[in-house]
Amino acid sequence: MNYMLRSIGGENKLFVTMSKKYGALYKYEVKPITIADDKVFFKSNFINEDFIFDLKGQCLEIVDVYEQKQTLKKQTALIS
Repeated sequence: MNYMLRSIGGENKLFVTMSKKYGALYKYEVKPITIADDKVFFKSNFINEDFIFDLKGQCLEIVDVYEQKQTLKKQTALIS
């Protein structure tokens, strides 16, 4: 699964872009809900999905509309 997080210049909003069914890209806003135990919980208004950022482990857990969980780990760029 590929995703991209970005903050749009000066709007103080966070957007996620993810590929969904059949590879279609969706971009929607996610809003912070709570912070606990080095984790930040975000919720999407557009689609019933949850995003949990583990600040200590530097990973992202996504719980989709079907309650399926996916964990994505941060990767460092390889320099060749």
